[in-house]
Amino acid sequence: MTHGAGGISHGGGGGGFSGGGGFSTGTFHTSHYRHSRRRRDGSDGEGVECCCALCYLVLFLLCLTKMKPKTRIILTWFYCILGAGLTGGLIGRHYHSVNLSASPEDMRSVDKISSTFCQSVLIDSSSQIMTYKFTSKPRINQTSSVKYEKSISASISRNSYEYWGFYLLEGSSVVLTVCPDDRLDLYIIKGKDNLDAWIENADCNDCYESYHYIFYCSVQKYASKFDITASTSDQYYFLLANDDYSIIKPGPAEAQVDIRLNRKTYNMQGSSIVCFHDFDCDVPIPISGTTSVVFYVPPENSFDTSVTVYCRPRVYMYILLFAIVPVTCGTLITCLILRISRTSRRQNSRSDSQIFAVSNSDQLHGYANESCQINVSPPNYTEAPPSYEEAVARG
Repeated sequence: MTHGAGGISHGGGGGGFSGGGGFSTGTFHTSHYRHSRRRRDGSDGEGVECCCALCYLVLFLLCLTKMKPKTRIILTWFYCILGAGLTGGLIGRHYHSVNLSASPEDMRSVDKISSTFCQSVLIDSSSQIMTYKFTSKPRINQTSSVKYEKSISASISRNSYEYWGFYLLEGSSVVLTVCPDDRLDLYIIKGKDNLDAWIENADCNDCYESYHYIFYCSVQKYASKFDITASTSDQYYFLLANDDYSIIKPGPAEAQVDIRLNRKTYNMQGSSIVCFHDFDCDVPIPISGTTSVVFYVPPENSFDTSVTVYCRPRVYMYILLFAIVPVTCGTLITCLILRISRTSRRQNSRSDSQIFAVSNSDQLHGYANESCQINVSPPNYTEAPPSYEEAVARG
């Protein structure tokens, strides 16, 4: 808890109760001085000016202020180039490569395959694998499974851990038997992100599927046994940790770990093998239809098999979406801005002509009375007008 205490200093001068009046007056003058100084410094005005400048900048970038057509065109092309560059870069980075960890007898479908942006998928493995191509999304074979067993002797030092990971398809089951000679903790973790979260902070509560406290085991028949069923297809890790809570002996904890897997596999009907026991495999991806890529790790491979999946870009699609389309949009918007600008100039010129005509008409004397109407008609003669000779004789 943070605690602070202090007193108020009223300054020199009178004491006693009368000092209260002096304190009140002093407070008024101090407050008045502060407000006056704030006005003289112009801090409030600077804040308002800064806010107005920021608002104007936002409106300017959104093309909502009055500006020249040339400025609007420049902003239009800037946004087209910026949007195309950022979008193309993010999409290319998203589909560029994926790093996967694989274990013996892992059968895994490669994610992030886009037939729009990838013309082929290159699988680079540290050991020999088999690669299959499906014309549709692969389905899990629920009627059969593959068994795999592995016995491991682990030595886990204090404040350290060791884990083993397998990619399990939905419905696969695992029987894990652990017999340590000292106390150990068992974490069952699903997903690489959750494993990284646990490594960063072992006290996380939502980064593991289950936690088990394992006691001392003298012989294998008294070992702790755990049954795990994969609820979804994902990477599963079985992690043993020595948190330095020794109850038997100092030093590292020795453990005998037996792993028995009952794996589900994909239904291979409708698939074709692309690469057979190769380190690198290039799988073409047609632009139409659905294509899935599955790789299989043979049982003789080691636990540290690393697989990197690369997307070979479909270049013409990037050119079409992030070059031709932005240029077309920028050109159309530029033509629209120029057309609106010409129309606005014509209207302004007509308005100026009308104003000039009105100003000239104002120079006439008098005023027009629209309510007064005068009808002029020719004289009505009842008889024919006199001839020239008669007019001369009368004159």
